[in-house]
Amino acid sequence: MLRTKIPLDNDAVRLSYSELRLLSNEYDALALRTWFDLQAGIGSSAVEALRELCSENSVALIEGAKGLSSGEYNLPRFGSRIVSAWQRLAERLEELKGVQEELLALVELLFGANHDSNPTMEKIYKFLTHLIQEENVENVNDMITMLQTTEFEIEHTDEDLQDAVRLMTMHKAKGLEAPVVIVPGLENDLMPGSEDIEAINEKRRLLYVSITRSKEVLMLTHCTYRTGPGAYMGVGGGETQKKKSDFLNEMGFNRSFPADDENTGDFRDTGEWL
Repeated sequence: MLRTKIPLDNDAVRLSYSELRLLSNEYDALALRTWFDLQAGIGSSAVEALRELCSENSVALIEGAKGLSSGEYNLPRFGSRIVSAWQRLAERLEELKGVQEELLALVELLFGANHDSNPTMEKIYKFLTHLIQEENVENVNDMITMLQTTEFEIEHTDEDLQDAVRLMTMHKAKGLEAPVVIVPGLENDLMPGSEDIEAINEKRRLLYVSITRSKEVLMLTHCTYRTGPGAYMGVGGGETQKKKSDFLNEMGFNRSFPADDENTGDFRDTGEWL
């Protein structure tokens, strides 16, 4: 069996998914940008202007939007549109918070309205409804995790999969092994992507599970810069320059060693050797 994820590839699904993520974490800059684009027509120029404003004032993207709405900040060209969009989003999030504890009602509000005419929306609606009724899904974060890891079975022979590359989340890696394991995106914005101690400890545990899946080769990667939509991944709020995850420093990747061609089997981290 090969398992493939539900495609979050149409605007209606992306919009509802962004609202779910913002309900969980209003500092989710990528979800905020998605909502601005799809629901309010706030394009890349306006978002970039907002990002520059936030960078100048050392605040997150959501705080910049709130500051424009309160009059704390000013953005002559795009300010009024962003204020209007933020007010609409704030109203929507309040509506969702009103049913946040009733997960079936929340799923209906997010994914139920148009699911009859949208096959992907219908899949998600039925899937989440089933999980809430039958499985251990207790809160919004559980729902997000399930959407990030949801897979459907497709028949394939073992021979088909011998040379395949498997993509999976850290949550799905437990109990599996592979000759080569690649763990990308090890930047502080994403890993741990939080200042909450419990969340940091959980991400550290997930990283440990991931790196111990490798039988022969382990590759850990991070970006120094992310541009375009990638700059808004995690909690970075659109900043293009990224900081290597503190978890890598904890593992010793803050130390530099001279390269030695005879030292085969060591791990390279953009010039650093361990």
